Amino acid sequence: MENLDFVSIVVPIYNVEKYIRRCVESLLQQTYSNIEYVFVDDCSTDSSINIVRDILHNYSSRTEQVKIIHHQRNRGLAAARNTGVANARGKYIIHVDSDDYVERNIVEMLVGKAEDCNADIVVCDYFVDTKRNIKASKYNLAGDKYSYISSILERKTPPCIWGKLILKDLYEKNNLSAIEGVNFGEDYCTMPRLVYYAERIEKIDRPLYHYVQYNNNSYSKNISRKSIE
Repeated sequence: MENLDFVSIVVPIYNVEKYIRRCVESLLQQTYSNIEYVFVDDCSTDSSINIVRDILHNYSSRTEQVKIIHHQRNRGLAAARNTGVANARGKYIIHVDSDDYVERNIVEMLVGKAEDCNADIVVCDYFVDTKRNIKASKYNLAGDKYSYISSILERKTPPCIWGKLILKDLYEKNNLSAIEGVNFGEDYCTMPRLVYYAERIEKIDRPLYHYVQYNNNSYSKNISRKSIE
C-alpha cells in the first residue's frame, strides 16, 4: 500500500470534546499510511483542539502528516470544509465529521477500489450509531450518475459528503466548493455537483463509516430559523 496515492482526510472541528478522541484515534490507526490529516478548527470554545494535540503525542509516526488550521472567527461547517479542501494536497479527499468515526481500513478499501476501477468517487455503506445500538445501513448508489443525482435531490439517497473518497480534481477543475453560510444541509448543495462532474462512481458493499446520531450539539440536531433560511 505504500506506493498508492496520497489521501487527505478533512475534519472540521467545532466544540466536539466529547467525541473527538474516538474520531481522531480511528483516523490515526488507519491501515493505510500515505495520508495527511487536515483538521480545521472553526474557533472551538471547548477543549477539542487540546485533545487532538494530546492524542498526537501517542502517534509520533503520524505527527508530520497532520495540519491543524485555525479560523480567525467562527465561519460554520461549509467554510470549514472549504478550508480543508483548499489546504489538502492529496489526490483524493475523504471528509470525516468530528463526532463520527471510521473503521481502521476505510482508506485502504476506498483507495483500492478507486485504483482498481479508475473511479473519481467511491462510496460505501455505513453504520448508524445511536445510544441504544449500532446498525449497518446500505447506501443507495441508484444506477448511473444521473439517477444518483436525482436520488440525492429527491432525498431517496442521503446527500452526505462524509465517508466518500473524492478525487480532488473534481473540486479544482470545476471550481466547486460548499456554499459558505449554508451550514445545515451544506452537502445537499455540494454532492450533486461533484457527482455530475465525475466520470466514474463505484461502491463498496461494506459499512466502513460510523454516523453518530447522539451528539445533541451537531448541526442536524439544532434546527433554527436561520439554518432553515
